[in-house]
Amino acid sequence: MIELQTLICCEIISRDADTNKLILVNLFEPLEAEAFPLFLPNFSVLAHFLRADTDPENPTGTLSIKVGVTEVLAAPMNIDFKGKMNTRAIARIQGLIVTEPGIVSTTLRIEGGVEGSYSFTFKLRVPHIQVSST
Repeated sequence: MIELQTLICCEIISRDADTNKLILVNLFEPLEAEAFPLFLPNFSVLAHFLRADTDPENPTGTLSIKVGVTEVLAAPMNIDFKGKMNTRAIARIQGLIVTEPGIVSTTLRIEGGVEGSYSFTFKLRVPHIQVSST
């Protein structure tokens, strides 16, 4: 059975062409914002998979992103092992709107019942206004 080893969400994922190493920038962890809705111009998802010899090389996956209980994205995710026993898949979403404070959850489901998720919260931060007297 295919295993989803890692699922991480961050702002930017870059892959070095020479070494095949990944650079992840600005992991999404609990965050605060002073106003909603909030626009995230870059939202990237990294998934790392392992498979056995008997598993398919090109399973179909579905990537889902929810803000609270509202699904804001549901898209197919192509996974290609290219004859190897492990692979990575990267999805880049160019613009995600977080409509309200709460949980943002990313779920990846693969045919055969494999599922993984990554969640983080957005909290409303009261703005601090400093007034200076002259």
